[in-house]
Amino acid sequence: MKKKFVRLISAVLSAAMTLTAVPLSAFAEGEAHTHDGESNVITTPLDFREKTADENGAGWSWDYDTKTLTLDGVNIQATTDSMSVVTVPDGTEIVLNGNNTIVQTDTGKSDTYVLSAVNNKEVNCDGTMTISGDGVLNAENRSTDSMARSLGGSIILNGGTVNATGTVKTNSLEIHNDGVLNANATTASFEGVAVNVSGGITVDGNGSLTAVGCANESTLNSAILLTSNFGDKISVSENGSITLPEGNAARVGIYYSGNNGDGMDAEISGGKVTAYGTKYGIYKVNLIMNGTGSVYTTGGSYAIGQTVPTINEDEFVVKGSTEFKAEESSVTANAEFNSGYYEIGRADAKTVVIKPDTSPRIILGNQIGIFKTEEYEIIEDMDMTDIKLKGTVYFDITLKNMSDEEFADARGCFGGDEPDLLASIIKTDYGWVCMVCDTEFSVTYDTDNTLTIKCGDIVSNTVQVKSNANRFNKVTQGDNTNRTVFYTNTSQEEKDNYKLVSTYTVDSESISYNWYSTNSAYSADELGAAVSGSNGEFKLADNIPAGNYVLYCDITYSDGDSTETVTEKFTFTYKECAHENGYSDGKCTNCGALCDHSNIDIDTGKCNECAHQFVATISTDGNAPTGYDTLADCLNSVTADTENYVKIYQDIGDASATATLDTIDVKHNVMIDLNGHKLNNIKLGVNKLGVNKDVTLTLTGTAGSYVTQVYVRKGGGSFIIDSEANVEFNTIFVEDSARLAVNDGAKVTTEQLTVIASVNDDGTTTTSVKLATGMKLGGLTYHRQNNSGALKLGNLLDVTRQALRREDNGNYLDLYKEYGSMGYSVALTVVEHTDADHKYSTGTGKCEECGKPCEHGGDINTDNGICSICGAVVSVALYTDKNGSLKYVDTDELHSLLNEYNGSGTIKLFKDYSKPSAQYDLYGELTIDLNGRQFKIRSITPCKSGKLTIKNSGNPVMLGCNVYPTNDASYAGGTLIIDGDVVLDTSIYVYDSSTVILKAGAYPAGLYARDSKTLYDMLGEGKAFFKTDGTLFNANVKEISSSETLTIKDHSHTYVDGECGCGHHHHHHGHDADEVFSNFGVETAKKFTREELENALSKLSGEEYGTVLRAKGIVAGADGVWYHFDFVPEEYEVRTGSADVTGRMCVIGAKLAEDKIKALFGV
Repeated sequence: MKKKFVRLISAVLSAAMTLTAVPLSAFAEGEAHTHDGESNVITTPLDFREKTADENGAGWSWDYDTKTLTLDGVNIQATTDSMSVVTVPDGTEIVLNGNNTIVQTDTGKSDTYVLSAVNNKEVNCDGTMTISGDGVLNAENRSTDSMARSLGGSIILNGGTVNATGTVKTNSLEIHNDGVLNANATTASFEGVAVNVSGGITVDGNGSLTAVGCANESTLNSAILLTSNFGDKISVSENGSITLPEGNAARVGIYYSGNNGDGMDAEISGGKVTAYGTKYGIYKVNLIMNGTGSVYTTGGSYAIGQTVPTINEDEFVVKGSTEFKAEESSVTANAEFNSGYYEIGRADAKTVVIKPDTSPRIILGNQIGIFKTEEYEIIEDMDMTDIKLKGTVYFDITLKNMSDEEFADARGCFGGDEPDLLASIIKTDYGWVCMVCDTEFSVTYDTDNTLTIKCGDIVSNTVQVKSNANRFNKVTQGDNTNRTVFYTNTSQEEKDNYKLVSTYTVDSESISYNWYSTNSAYSADELGAAVSGSNGEFKLADNIPAGNYVLYCDITYSDGDSTETVTEKFTFTYKECAHENGYSDGKCTNCGALCDHSNIDIDTGKCNECAHQFVATISTDGNAPTGYDTLADCLNSVTADTENYVKIYQDIGDASATATLDTIDVKHNVMIDLNGHKLNNIKLGVNKLGVNKDVTLTLTGTAGSYVTQVYVRKGGGSFIIDSEANVEFNTIFVEDSARLAVNDGAKVTTEQLTVIASVNDDGTTTTSVKLATGMKLGGLTYHRQNNSGALKLGNLLDVTRQALRREDNGNYLDLYKEYGSMGYSVALTVVEHTDADHKYSTGTGKCEECGKPCEHGGDINTDNGICSICGAVVSVALYTDKNGSLKYVDTDELHSLLNEYNGSGTIKLFKDYSKPSAQYDLYGELTIDLNGRQFKIRSITPCKSGKLTIKNSGNPVMLGCNVYPTNDASYAGGTLIIDGDVVLDTSIYVYDSSTVILKAGAYPAGLYARDSKTLYDMLGEGKAFFKTDGTLFNANVKEISSSETLTIKDHSHTYVDGECGCGHHHHHHGHDADEVFSNFGVETAKKFTREELENALSKLSGEEYGTVLRAKGIVAGADGVWYHFDFVPEEYEVRTGSADVTGRMCVIGAKLAEDKIKALFGV
């Protein structure tokens, strides 16, 4: 064994040494490796679509479930016969750790990728891959043929740096967070393009995209080529950047070549776009500038070509230079847009810079309002007049890159003839405003007067102060004309009336209204729309968020010869109404919104905000109550079986006698608090008709609460009355398979209770009912649904503590009596009735009030079977088994017990037992104590080794059944012993194969001895037969017929000539022992257990075996030992000892029943 162990250890060590020479990654399927310095180089392609489980290799690991490929120092130098050196399935995430390299090494290969994501199209790389981590991936395609590509598929770059040599061919490209993509085209790249995108490009966070194209004669030659048709765009935000650097050798930096003739949009809201191109920096890309985004673009011919830009010149500056690759800081000339290109003067701009305007500026808006002129008398009572200016106008002021503090010293300046006007600069909630108004000295007027705002060296634009607008009339139109506050949380009805209305009109139909906003944060269209055909109305939108808003309306009058326009400003606020001024008729007096009734007093049902009184409220899961004006609406609002609590605040329904019953269904679990109110002529239906669903209605309420009817429908309906309830009902109706539970403590009265139930096989019912103590019933109907089984009133109560009492006579109803159906039209009360209240009848053992059978839980007299609690006999008989266990049995139980009895025990009768046709075969040992009771059966026959002993500890009794053992060879061998005051009204037979021992009793029906036996063989020890005249009967005969009744009594022998008159012969002492004793011996190979021997020896003293004086033997044991035994009357011993050739035993005694003894030992 030791040598084998040593050889095993040697083999293991040898294998281990071999394995350590192989890199762990070598076990990845499908890889080939070379050992190059310190790194393993993988020289075969990897296709992760084919992986079916987790796997790892040199510098890579694959998680199959999450489709995650982790690269950590991988070095792949391979060529491919398929599409890509490394192929991943759609949805793969690639995590970069450390420095990683993937190279397509075959310079002669065309149309290949280094890394691609594939869904199901082998050619088009239609999958998506996400790249993350903080490592580097160098992806290089060394092909010098054509179509050399590095990456393929839609790419989401969330982190790490990817250096791609060869075209990046992607459906869409997203770069987020700190992701970096550096793409370089080669001479074998398609049209010299570094990045070819058929969708959109998004760069945000700190993401960076750098693309360097290669010179090529194609018109598509560009660093970034976009081929999308419609809907896609470029988006650069936050600190993202797109850079086509000075080293870009392609004709164009960014080029759109798709089918959308209007070009492709590029939204630059942050970060920077830098674009160099040998001819165009950017071509057919529409720049949409906002936020903090900026652009530098330069081209050998044009900076930008074929573009339709969207640039707010109040927010951005556009500068240009005619020099190619001009330094950004030197680009200061204003660039003008002209037909898709930018120019400096009339020369083409080869460099353009677009960036946010950071210079401080003051911008004056249009005049708001009008001055009117009026003629006035210069000198009183002289015919000299002049024109005087009258009114107030406003000019909005917009500050750019200036703080309010810096603008604090600004002033308004007038030009022209300097009219006597007053200019005041004020700050409002909506911004700075210059207010211009007339003075009492405004006596001259020049239509060429202008207004300018100056603040230190900063001067605003100049606007004209217009007057002479006498055609316009300022009027009030509509209820909301002067409204400046609107509410976000008002009702839709109120919002339908939210509008702005111009206050200017002209007595002409030739007038138009133009509504607009000057705020870039919102447009007029977002705030609403002009009402068609109206006189200057603007309907506000329903979903305007809280905030301050300004809208303008230009009202233009034209008479064909001249046109005049007045601008009107509308400043308004949207805010949430706090309803602080209360409600009127359920509406807020401020905003007109309907009260949401979110603050209802649960005690009164009144809304604490608007004082509306509700009929009912519902609270769900402890939340604030919701009010309803009808109970039906309240209950119909319940949609789930949650903690639903309904409370009622007024009487509901028509209480008149002629009113029809109105049904309200309860479809979900709910508690209803009647709160002292009445549901008149209303039926609460628990569980909707025809819907089998578990629905529970719980009802409570204070005094005065009333419901006309509750109808608990079958199929899961449950009705529970709360323990705190004080409720009256006209009717409670419980259908089959429904449930009613009135909890203890509830005070409940109902004029009628109707319960329908089916009876199960075990006597229980399908309908569950529990009534509370004290509940009063005007009438009760208990109806059986089907025609099988029996109902008991006890099914409706807790019979351990309740009873039903009639109120007319005080009597109780029997709760245990069985009925088909029952009905009571008298008043009943559920009363307390516990064990202490039972009054048992000694005749029936049942309570004389409720009918409950005594459970006989007290002491039972084992002599007569009488219960100490009820005084009644508890059973037909008492059975005691050989272990002393007691069992009280009724007639059926006793019948089952006697049928082919094979045990050992005693039966004591307490009542007459009658099964006249019963025939029992007895195989065990049974004593029957008649105890003065009748035992009426056809027969009970001791069979084989069966032993029947009949006793009578009570008054003499007649026994009229056959009890003697049979001589049928199949059943012979039984024993009968009669030892009691019994009159046997049937004959008794004894055979050589059976034993009959008579110790007492009278025998009028005849005794018969067969085979070698006489009647004397039936007598017990010390017993004799006596005739009816008292004389001794000589039993040394074969039989006596029924003409003579014999009685057995005690007897002492008196011998005359050696014979006693009882039939016994005296044996003198001088006789041989063989005349008095007998013996026999047996040899046996049977193997005994100790228990078998002890059982046989314990029975050997029985009279049926004769008089055994001595027995001994040596027998083989079943457990391999040999047993030695010795027996004398009433004493025996079994021990282990030496073995013998065979087992043997010997028995000595008188009148030995050899066959029975052999049968006893089984030999």
